[in-house]
Amino acid sequence: MAHDVFISYSSKDKPVADAACATLESSGVRCWIAPRDVSPGVAYAESLVNGLSNSRLMVLVFSANSNRSPQVLREVERAVSKGLPILPLRIEDAPMSQAMEYYISSQHWLDALTPPLERHLSRLCESVKALLSSQPNDERDPSREPDGESVAGRAATDSPITASSDQADSVHAHSSKSLWWIGAAVVLVFAVAIFAIVSFKNRAATQPAVPNTIGGPSAAPAFSNIDNQLLSAASNGDTAAAARLLGQGADVDAKDNQGDTALLLAAKSGKTEMVRLLIEKGANIEAKTNVGETALIAACTSGHAEIAELLVLKGASADARDDGGATPLMYAGLGGNTSIIVLLLAKGANINAQDDKGETPLMYAASAGSVDAVKLMLRKNANPAAKDHNGQTALGYATQWNRPDVIQLLEHRNR
Repeated sequence: MAHDVFISYSSKDKPVADAACATLESSGVRCWIAPRDVSPGVAYAESLVNGLSNSRLMVLVFSANSNRSPQVLREVERAVSKGLPILPLRIEDAPMSQAMEYYISSQHWLDALTPPLERHLSRLCESVKALLSSQPNDERDPSREPDGESVAGRAATDSPITASSDQADSVHAHSSKSLWWIGAAVVLVFAVAIFAIVSFKNRAATQPAVPNTIGGPSAAPAFSNIDNQLLSAASNGDTAAAARLLGQGADVDAKDNQGDTALLLAAKSGKTEMVRLLIEKGANIEAKTNVGETALIAACTSGHAEIAELLVLKGASADARDDGGATPLMYAGLGGNTSIIVLLLAKGANINAQDDKGETPLMYAASAGSVDAVKLMLRKNANPAAKDHNGQTALGYATQWNRPDVIQLLEHRNR
């Protein structure tokens, strides 16, 4: 089922997220929100990716909690990679991390810092409808045209301006016709820019290196054409192309704008043979993205057990941490992948490690509702009494995310 809006939030801000979802859906905007829309029998991480892929816009409930959450940051990064507009609803005046700023600093904000919340949610609804209506006609559901008056306003531009409560009307003052012309202009500028970039890259690929002042060839650009081709081949699993490009001098550890190497992209995409090839060609197994994700973390997040096993056998750290302090075992718990959990524990992963918020692998598995993963972790001496920095245990996470089977299991364990 397609959705209009994917709501991203920290579990600690669930009441606000639920209220935003209810307000949007009461006005006819279809929302995807966890844990309600996590598909039964589907890995938690996979459900999130599917939810993003089938949505047209992300609403980010921004607070100190979401700013620190590696899971929220991952959702934002995935939204950016899929070209989804992001509309942040700021419920707390918290400083933005550099990683978060990288993705959303150019967006308009909607401030919801002062009560009542309902007033801000009404503005959110208007902004969401404005963004949805400004998308090209071929991307819209014709059976869900806005009713009545034309939707006013555009909620996101290219300048980092904060929309305060007093400025709400001006943010939504443009007409639908103006939005069409703005969109057309943006498309034209984008097309011209792409043409210029492609032309430049084609010329650069066919021209010899220019000697530098000491007679040697000039250094290759950070994002050379051949390196970009390797990254694309890795993501698509084209091992023949990757081998050819590496033979032609492509950098096996070249990174894209998100910090993904070819190995990371292959691990995320489940391309086992590509991962094997890149490791054989000397790829850095511990290379990290801009948010600290390693190839093993990516494989655990995506549920690719064979790739996780290959990486571990080649020496990948079972206790590597991303920028939020989360380990591969935590993401395996979130996805409920017991085979990966067994693998990581056999390689010495810390069953009671805590991320920057004090959350443990058991808490991750409990929040996802994975009974098998919780049972396995308990058998492997996971501590159900461990508390995060807010004093919440794994049982608290299961309760907060409404996971009745896990609640029953943990309550029985505590007796």
